[in-house]
Amino acid sequence: MIWIGLFIVIAGAWAIWRMYSTASPKPFRAAHGRADTAGSPGQRQLPMWQLGVLALLLVLGVVAVGGRTSTPSGFGDAQAFQLCQDALTKLSRDPARAEIPWVQDMGSGSEHYYAWGAQTKHMRMRNGFGLDVAVSGSCIVDGTTRRITSLTMDGKSIL
Repeated sequence: MIWIGLFIVIAGAWAIWRMYSTASPKPFRAAHGRADTAGSPGQRQLPMWQLGVLALLLVLGVVAVGGRTSTPSGFGDAQAFQLCQDALTKLSRDPARAEIPWVQDMGSGSEHYYAWGAQTKHMRMRNGFGLDVAVSGSCIVDGTTRRITSLTMDGKSIL
């Protein structure tokens, strides 16, 4: 996608340069039998439809280039949190009703550490009686291996 965007931007810039670089002794309108009503002598003017097409190409190119904020192979905070959220949801008695709120990553370097409890937000899961209860837990993800290295729930170590 980024290559397509760069191509569109370069093609649009080349087209604009090409249209304006050809020096013409007469303005565009006078060269085509119309009265010269705008522009200074020697300045070339483009029809509005050409300017519109060039503007559209440049906008599409900039959007295509600027639309990507991270590489597809990047592993960040959101992906690490998703791993923890999926693992904790699978461990609950009723995965459809489990609520694992977003908490801040407290890890450093390539380690992602998430904790749910009294200082942050508790997870909400159903117990054996079908009641929603607050659950504490923690999850550590190694960003280089993209695996969970530690997982605890209500003080019990799962991994």
